[in-house]
Amino acid sequence: MTVTAMLVIGAGVAATVVDIRQRRVPNLLTMGVASTGLLLAMAGLGTVGVGAALGGLAAGLALLLPAHMFGATGAGDVKLLAAFGALLGPADVFDAFVRAAI
Repeated sequence: MTVTAMLVIGAGVAATVVDIRQRRVPNLLTMGVASTGLLLAMAGLGTVGVGAALGGLAAGLALLLPAHMFGATGAGDVKLLAAFGALLGPADVFDAFVRAAI
């Protein structure tokens, strides 16, 4: 299992636990994951490069922001998918979005 997969799974589990208990996803978690994704990309240690990390962040934001604007999701969910995009890149964040929607 890659470091990226472990980060996504760990952050997803942590976000789920906190969201169930407190009905929110903390900014510290989402910004930490996004920062880690970008830092790994800049250091060449992630599974995607810097461009793909930024593209994934934008794609994650674009995928859930419309649902948030209609009240279907919370802002923390939007930020978390964007953070996952920084780790996964655009193609894999879209795959994660589709799998989560199913």
